[in-house]
Amino acid sequence: MAWVTAQKVMAGLVSAAGKPGRVLTLSLPVATAPSLLRVVMSPAGEAFVAWDGNQRLQARFISPAGKLGPLLNLGDGGLGWEAPASRHTGGKASSYD
Repeated sequence: MAWVTAQKVMAGLVSAAGKPGRVLTLSLPVATAPSLLRVVMSPAGEAFVAWDGNQRLQARFISPAGKLGPLLNLGDGGLGWEAPASRHTGGKASSYD
């Protein structure tokens, strides 16, 4: 699961059995609260989290073991509604208007 605080994007790991795990910080602190948070999961358990952070589309992968991928800056400017998607074969994409 993922959520937004006043200045960061956070994620909490949850096992397939529903047991809560550790909490991860996905974004750097920003002046304006991140928004438009979206999460997609692959069948293998990898998560792709995307959000509008300080007028920039940002994203991060989380492995099934909870390892964070690098912070991705996918677009600049006043972004609209991002729409991440996951294919059944595991590919990811994120679009915005």
